[in-house]
Amino acid sequence: MSFLGCHDEIKSEILQWVFEDSHLGESHEYLRYLEGMRLMNRQLNKVVLECGQLWSTVHLDWPESVLLAYHARSKDCELAVFFNTNVEGSAATRPTLARYAKFLADNIGRRYYMDATIADDKCIGSLANAIATTPALRLTTLKSYLGDRVDNVHRMVADNAPRLPDAAIHRGPFKHLHHISTLTHLEILVTQAVGKTMTQLEKVLLIGEQRKSSLENTPSNYLLLILAALIQAALRLIYH
Repeated sequence: MSFLGCHDEIKSEILQWVFEDSHLGESHEYLRYLEGMRLMNRQLNKVVLECGQLWSTVHLDWPESVLLAYHARSKDCELAVFFNTNVEGSAATRPTLARYAKFLADNIGRRYYMDATIADDKCIGSLANAIATTPALRLTTLKSYLGDRVDNVHRMVADNAPRLPDAAIHRGPFKHLHHISTLTHLEILVTQAVGKTMTQLEKVLLIGEQRKSSLENTPSNYLLLILAALIQAALRLIYH
């Protein structure tokens, strides 16, 4: 039986698998491919429109009308949220950044995946506040990449993400991460130790910087971290 000959429920499941297993969830290709599915025929258009999961991946830098349409069609599905204030051609104005902040605050209970890239001078107070103080009760994956001079994000998701096992945080706040006790896989960019309290970690990717300035104040006796649950670790050096 061909794909178009399947029952609508099966078509919907197949489309969800295709979009989940591809790279489309992390690119603006998502818009083009989903719209292409709708244009194939009326029956497939109906299936796509009725499947909230297909509309639950949103990029906050999409045009506001598109973002609102996706949000409405996603129904009550959990959301995968992407935003990047450093996208080429992106007009990261204060009103736009404020819109990002409002979306994050308004969808506290629906985010399960968040990928945030914030460039220098592109983190206004309301956006920093939304990232730092908004709990993420359903979040299961967090990726955060902050510019070197983004210094107003002092914590992530109010240290309240009870379902979060997996995080990648580059140039971000690490001080309070131990409060997220479910966190077992962590990718971080740091110069010195993350902290002794995160003994629950099972997988760690350490990305180190090789700069003379980072070695000048290194103590003669290195800090020993004992991670009893650790089953995998990796070290990547960045040369300058």
